[in-house]
Amino acid sequence: MIEETATVVEVKKHTIVVEAAVKTTCGGCQANTHCGTGVVARALANKTQSLELACERPVSVGQQVVIGLPEAHLLGASLWIYVIPLLALIGAASVGHILLPWLGLSHEAWNLLFTVFVTMATFVAVSGYVKRDSHAQFTPSVIRVLPQSDAVHCQAISLE
Repeated sequence: MIEETATVVEVKKHTIVVEAAVKTTCGGCQANTHCGTGVVARALANKTQSLELACERPVSVGQQVVIGLPEAHLLGASLWIYVIPLLALIGAASVGHILLPWLGLSHEAWNLLFTVFVTMATFVAVSGYVKRDSHAQFTPSVIRVLPQSDAVHCQAISLE
């Protein structure tokens, strides 16, 4: 189970809206200050993502919850979103290379256009499937509600 801590920003009747910080793996290596990926990660730092999740547990705004998604569901979504369109790209290029000259469209531009069209259509169809038919499968769920902590405010003291 992949888990992440999120903050409740809105409570509805049977759902909650949570925000989680988008994390990056940059920052841990020594080349971070000289790396292009590190520069991009710093530019995109402090971003949050909002999700509306079903929750029957009592929570309040500002409370922390742990949300999770099983690894198998993440791998399944990755398969649908990345692998299926990639296979469509390879298949369309191969079929177009054979089929289009037979139809009298022998220029490479026709094969490129056919391949791009089939790949985009596949991506749109797969995105619709993931968003519509199996929405619950690819949506994180609330695993547990963390207890509200009574924040203690500290003030810095100078030791001069």
